[in-house]
Amino acid sequence: MISVYIYTVAAAATVLACGYAWLRGGRVEKSVAATLFFATFFASVILKVAEGAHSSGLSLAMDALFGLYFLHLAMRYPKGWLIGEMLLMAVQFGFQSGLEIGMISRLQYAVGNNLVTLGTLVLLVYGTYQASKLGPASDSATPTTAPV
Repeated sequence: MISVYIYTVAAAATVLACGYAWLRGGRVEKSVAATLFFATFFASVILKVAEGAHSSGLSLAMDALFGLYFLHLAMRYPKGWLIGEMLLMAVQFGFQSGLEIGMISRLQYAVGNNLVTLGTLVLLVYGTYQASKLGPASDSATPTTAPV
């Protein structure tokens, strides 16, 4: 019964944080918000449908893809909060891998996964606040380019 409350609070926090980022953030914040929003609900649906032998492999593959996406964003737009997002995705991949090989229990995975999710939402809200404070003149969507 408590898991229903945790899931409801987590879903509400995700919707609120992603909505705030979508309304107040720049291009990068909107991209991260859309990714987190759709990843959360896509993962829930896929893991419910594919319960069983394939669900752990799918979850591991999704964590790897999201980690690579955040790595791409962090390299293109070097913001501190975005680098933190990428590192949290790496930690989440580590939790999933530890669960796969039996190194951590389901409870440890659930607690770690919830803390990582909370961290990603807090960093998204922080990045959105920073982008909205700077205003549209200094859009955070300006990519960095390496010298040739």
